[in-house]
Amino acid sequence: LGLAEGILAALRGLRTVQQLAAAGSLRRMKETVKDIDILVTSTSPARVMEVFVGLPNVAEVLAHGETKSSVRLREGIQVDLRVVPPDVWGAALQYFTGSKEHNTKLRGRARKMGYRLNEYGLFETSSSSSEDEPADPLAGRRLSLASEEELYGALGLQYIDPELREDMGEIEAAEEGKLPALVRLEDYRGVLHCHSTWSDGRTSIAELAEAAMVEWKWEYLAICDHSQVATYANGVKIEDLRRQHAEIDAINRKLQPRGFQVLKGCECDILADGSLDYPDEVLKAMELVVVSVHSRFQMSEEEMTERLIRAIRHPYADILGHVSGRLLLARDAYAVDYQRIFEVAAEWGTIIEINGDPNRLDLDWRLCKRAKEMGIKFAVNPDAHSREGLANVKYGINVARKGWLEPADVVNCLPLEEFKSLIHKLRKRKLEKLK
Repeated sequence: LGLAEGILAALRGLRTVQQLAAAGSLRRMKETVKDIDILVTSTSPARVMEVFVGLPNVAEVLAHGETKSSVRLREGIQVDLRVVPPDVWGAALQYFTGSKEHNTKLRGRARKMGYRLNEYGLFETSSSSSEDEPADPLAGRRLSLASEEELYGALGLQYIDPELREDMGEIEAAEEGKLPALVRLEDYRGVLHCHSTWSDGRTSIAELAEAAMVEWKWEYLAICDHSQVATYANGVKIEDLRRQHAEIDAINRKLQPRGFQVLKGCECDILADGSLDYPDEVLKAMELVVVSVHSRFQMSEEEMTERLIRAIRHPYADILGHVSGRLLLARDAYAVDYQRIFEVAAEWGTIIEINGDPNRLDLDWRLCKRAKEMGIKFAVNPDAHSREGLANVKYGINVARKGWLEPADVVNCLPLEEFKSLIHKLRKRKLEKLK
């Protein structure tokens, strides 16, 4: 994403560039991408191509044409650039964004309405015309559509956000006017699950708080350092928690008059039997507890499911962290029965984390919609280990959007007092169920 943003910034500086956007799986915010697709309209395509192939991080020019060029960056990824005429921008952006499955269904809808849809536009056609593309892709009268919004509107649909275009019910929902108003970064008010120098973080609590308040304009931050069993991550020993909490109190005395608060929390390890690393009296004193698995990933599906269920039912387990344990392109998710996990989380009110660390992006977006429909609330967390790591929230929001989530589904969108009240009610509900 950062590489694409850098290229877009370089091209945006050209006077002859009119419109530009990333397309393909990157625009749909897939968790992994094979290449980067960029679409541009320009009055001087040759100049755009010249600048593109000459970018400083281009390692190899794979193709250099008048309207399409491809390069391989030093970082190893291929980037394809297309320049299209302004009058086909909306159709081209929709087409090259995909997904293939979404586009196939959209073209079928257009055909039933007496149109033909392709990368060049939406064309009127006779009802008796073949389903095959004509020899001339520009055959027929083209509707004047300046944008994707107008294209979807011409097909009787709400505008469908790129993240949703995976043929997972979005076209049907758009037809009924029932698409979600997706959560945005601007809706985000409080950052949770951050690690400081008290465990394996590289930034102090004070620095994290200042960055969250000044740079990101958030209202609260929860410090969730690792628990004591996580010796590999310098987990915080019980006897050190009092000093950490005193430090947070001192920071809050300075920041609360400025409308910001640091919450005392932890990321508590879920042990092999499903119990938690800290005793209840320690967890009770925390304002937020994220519980996560960091060991014994090779358990059977039944064993891992029961391990997580026991943790979910714990009265002070507020958020279940990085549910699958996956590391993208490095470690597969462990075996677990997600349906059962979601059923128990919904019953007990435990919040499910969307971990925005770009190496995790966990919960998988494909599972978010199912969990949402079961009444589960989510926490979009950066799992930040530095000041820079706070930016992981952006990636978590992308996952949430791709999973059909709205602000009401994400607890970080709550004002501080409402968030604290939610956690209080959650714990009270759990304790009553355990009586």
